[in-house]
Amino acid sequence: MNARVILALTIAVGSLGFARADEKPGPAMDPQAKGFADWQQQLMKRFDADGDGKLSDGEKLAMQQAMTQQGWNLGIQPGGFPGEQQFLKQFDRNGDGKLDQMESMMAQQAF
Repeated sequence: MNARVILALTIAVGSLGFARADEKPGPAMDPQAKGFADWQQQLMKRFDADGDGKLSDGEKLAMQQAMTQQGWNLGIQPGGFPGEQQFLKQFDRNGDGKLDQMESMMAQQAF
């Protein structure tokens, strides 16, 4: 599978927790970005079983299985992708173990 597609999906999954109800709304998003953010929130609500704001390996596996049943083949192994920890070290500036919206945008610009 194309490495860029895998990277984009990893960024999407890794940044699922960036939008929380307790955070102040940022600047207005374009419709495509809003649709993507809404999709991320829906995925988080459905698969974040323990409600900690990030997906564990088991939650990622459940998401991957559900998406596979719907015909989506992300090509990402349960628990992340090879080099995920190094990727997070590079772009997770606040050290919370996930990419917020700004960190995700910086990662996308780097690639």
